[in-house]
Amino acid sequence: KVLLPNEEYLAALRRRGIDDASTVEIEPWPGGGYAPADLPEGHRLWRCVFFRKLSARDNCYARPIPGLIAYVDVTAMRLHHLEDHGAQEVPSVPGTYHTEAVGPLRTDLKPIEVVQPEGPSFEVDGHHVTWAGWDFRIGTHPINGLVLHDVSFRGRPILYRASLSDMVVPYGDRDP
Repeated sequence: KVLLPNEEYLAALRRRGIDDASTVEIEPWPGGGYAPADLPEGHRLWRCVFFRKLSARDNCYARPIPGLIAYVDVTAMRLHHLEDHGAQEVPSVPGTYHTEAVGPLRTDLKPIEVVQPEGPSFEVDGHHVTWAGWDFRIGTHPINGLVLHDVSFRGRPILYRASLSDMVVPYGDRDP
């Protein structure tokens, strides 16, 4: 809605040899510590990264589009800022891993069965989980996804709140 009609974004794709924006997967991540200083107070921000997806069953993560980051003001529904660190080669390796692309499924593996004949070693009471000395509450948030609250180990507080969106791990990412 915000980026597809934006000429600055489309021009950045063309500089990378991408003329069809419908082949680009736009992945909005919470802004975290990346929020620009001039973002209006109280506005929410997405930090969008991009991947090339050449077919409906293609794995877009095989083709990241490096050097391009869009900051979208979700409150105003507009592009706040586009960082373009220069066109770099987009990987051309296929990212298809479905059976038709990689061949038949393996037949050499024996079945695996997970059983707990004495019952589970954890307890769940509503949103409260206890397990092997750990004690925490679990919930979901529309922006942050899975959230853990009041995490403690053997009575010692570890975390007040944690979510995967709070953690950024740019595995070998060359982008700033």
